[in-house]
Parts: sequence; structure tokens; C-alpha cells
Amino acid sequence: MTDAAQRLSKHGRRSTTIFRTWRDDGTWRRIHDTLRAAVRRKAGRHTHPTVGCLDSQSVKSTPIPGVRGHDSGKKVTGRTRHILVDTMGVLVIVMVTAALVSDPAGARVLFSRLGGAGKKLRRIGVDGTYRGKRVDWVRTHCGIILPPVVRSDDMKGRGVRPRRWVVERIFAWLTPCCRL
Repeated sequence: MTDAAQRLSKHGRRSTTIFRTWRDDGTWRRIHDTLRAAVRRKAGRHTHPTVGCLDSQSVKSTPIPGVRGHDSGKKVTGRTRHILVDTMGVLVIVMVTAALVSDPAGARVLFSRLGGAGKKLRRIGVDGTYRGKRVDWVRTHCGIILPPVVRSDDMKGRGVRPRRWVVERIFAWLTPCCRL
């Protein structure tokens, strides 16, 4: 191995260790929460959102070992991204699970990890897959109502639904970025 390759390899391991340390000690979360509050303040909004939108997306994963599963509904083997955004489309929290984790089960885990970022959240728009006891758990333990944003009877096809377009736009931005 050349001298330059050894330096690069050492730098890569060191930076990976730093990123892992920042993840584990909460530095990344504090940076994200501070930036989100600044963006909301600049837009003339309160720093903590009260309304949001939740959704998930199953994506294929690479053959590299890691957490993955098979989503039989979407016929995808890989991972599922669960994201919660505010009404401006700014990320509140992101969680990645194996694709076999259902949307309501993923929502319960997501809300248990939400912490102070969602302390003012009261309503979160969701699609029709978020139903049942787990959604009731969110209402009981977190005080957050999850009203489903469903398609109206006069709507034909897959049109844009109120509030849901915000989270769908985020997925559209993430999809071309394969490494995410």
C-alpha cells in the first residue's frame, strides 16, 4: 500500500470513529435540532413544530451485510426509512429499520425516540396504513393525534393529498441519493 493510501485509510477510520462518537453522544441530534430551530425562526415560526407529517418508504439495499428484511406488501428486500417532517418539510426525526417492520410498529419506535424534538407536536398527518393499537399507543403515551389523510371520493388516481405532499417531496429528494 502506498504512503498516500495509508494516510487516507487512517483518516477514514478516524473520521468514522468521530462520526460514530458524535452519533452515540447526541452531538448529531443537537446540531440537527439547532439548525431546524434556526430555519423555523427565520421563517417566522416557533422553533418547535406543532403539526407534522409521518411516512415511510421501503428501499432496496445492497448486498453488504446489515439490517434488512423483506417487505411483502411492496415486494422489496431492504430497509425502510421512517421520517417525520414539520409543515415546512424540515426533518424532525429519521429512523431506518428492516423492511419487514410495519409502518405502525416503526411509528411506535420512532415516537419512543423522539425526545425533546417533538415536545410540542400535537397532530401528525399519516396515510391509511397507520391504524390499530400502536397508533392508540402514540395517542396515549405521547399525546399526539395521528389523523389519516385519505383520498377524497371525488379524487381520481394518485393525486396530491393535503399536507402529505410535504413528506412525499422529501422522499423524492432522497431517492436519487443511493448511498442514503
